[in-house]
Amino acid sequence: MHFHHYLDVGIELLRAVRNYSADIPIVLTLHEYLAICNNLGQMIKPNHQLCWKATPAECHVCIPSKSPAEYLLRELYLKSFFALVDIFISPSQFLLNRYIEWGLPRSKMVLMENGQVPVAKLPPRSLKAGELRGRFAYFGQIDVFKGVDVLLEAFARLPHALKKQLSLEIYGGGLNDQPAEYKPFQDKVYSLLETEKHSVRYFGKYEPHELPRLMERIDWVVVPSIWWENSPLVIQEAMKFGRPVICADIGGMAEKVSDRRNGLHFRARNPLDLAVQIEEAAATEGLWETLYDNTTPAFSIAAQTDQLMSFYRTASNLAL
Repeated sequence: MHFHHYLDVGIELLRAVRNYSADIPIVLTLHEYLAICNNLGQMIKPNHQLCWKATPAECHVCIPSKSPAEYLLRELYLKSFFALVDIFISPSQFLLNRYIEWGLPRSKMVLMENGQVPVAKLPPRSLKAGELRGRFAYFGQIDVFKGVDVLLEAFARLPHALKKQLSLEIYGGGLNDQPAEYKPFQDKVYSLLETEKHSVRYFGKYEPHELPRLMERIDWVVVPSIWWENSPLVIQEAMKFGRPVICADIGGMAEKVSDRRNGLHFRARNPLDLAVQIEEAAATEGLWETLYDNTTPAFSIAAQTDQLMSFYRTASNLAL
């Protein structure tokens, strides 16, 4: 029995399976830090500072409505169900390490990337005489944790002469649906979109089948999230289409993108450093071509299936 989550169905379902049969192997894929973190599973504090290690005392400071003892009981309760799992699958080494630090046994943890439909790498975008590799894009949900405001601030800090040669395209929904507590973020994004309207365009939602056409018209994909992330799908998509990624230097993002090899890192949450990387990306002759050559094909769904079958066989042997 392979669970991809316990959210909404209840973690108690793990024990229901085990009570039904002691011989059924249980596999659980971990997609974020929900068991470790009571704040949306993102290991980020209400003031949006990163959480480096969750403890009952730290969690109480973060969300004081529960006592440290309650957080300890929560941890013990969840771990009692996780003890029934034969194999945990993590799409990133970063997330895997976090769960080992939290107390899951290393012997039960395996690393496996999410599979993608293989595609042919897109050719480089044709440039006009004297044109820079200066078309940047953001793809994904727009919320306070995804760092779109950091990206817009970075564009606002670019030298005026350079900015006239660059463009930023933003694709994604959610901006109009922010909860009340995130209205300042929403207002900030709308204000920056208006201020930077000569170089930035917000296109709203997109469909997955549109990605090849949208990727074809840009040079760089920017992933500016302010939380750790795990294995962002947009990075895999950009890589398989042959578009270098500029991302924050933390968590699963930094793991998936090798700085100066197939993309660029910037200091997380720092629009000034992101502006520096954007300027270097556009103005450094030959840099894009080097990074483009090192973008790798996607880990295929067929390869993921083969690896999953191997894990299932291992889990069956463990259960026996």
